[in-house]
Amino acid sequence: MPPRTPRAGFTLLELVLMLVLLAVVASAGMSWYFDRSTVTLRNAGELLVEDLKIAQQRAAFAADTTRVSFSNGGYRIANSAGVLIQNPRTALPFERDYGRDAVFRGVSIEQVDFGAGRTHISFDAQGVPDGSGSVLLTFQGDRLELQLDASGYAKLIVRASDGDQGPVLAPQPAR
Repeated sequence: MPPRTPRAGFTLLELVLMLVLLAVVASAGMSWYFDRSTVTLRNAGELLVEDLKIAQQRAAFAADTTRVSFSNGGYRIANSAGVLIQNPRTALPFERDYGRDAVFRGVSIEQVDFGAGRTHISFDAQGVPDGSGSVLLTFQGDRLELQLDASGYAKLIVRASDGDQGPVLAPQPAR
């Protein structure tokens, strides 16, 4: 009988063990990454900027005023009649509730200042905001401020509990 030549490659057991090991490392790494409060805040802030863009674009496209109203738990986007508009991502009424969203659970809106005690911003039929102001998001002691100017440019500034401060996103048009 001729001698057996060694075969190149991996056994099925070796491949399965490597896949299991990679899955464990990936899940641990992902949970560590998403437990960081600045990551959660940045994602919540970026989503808020995107939602403001949607509200602004909807106002211009429909030639109708669109209003974004903020509360401690989130925000809602409605037309001039007060009816919630349809979220283009989900086809559901446009209401963002941080308490119900597992990714943003614990994020809250600490302060909204659009002048004269207003907790909302409206975009007119041309998509122009009716003023400027800011929204302060918080999560686990860290803070992120969204600043919206009267021309519709939005800027996010992280204000971390360890004193870290600086722009997260460069100014960008909400439109």
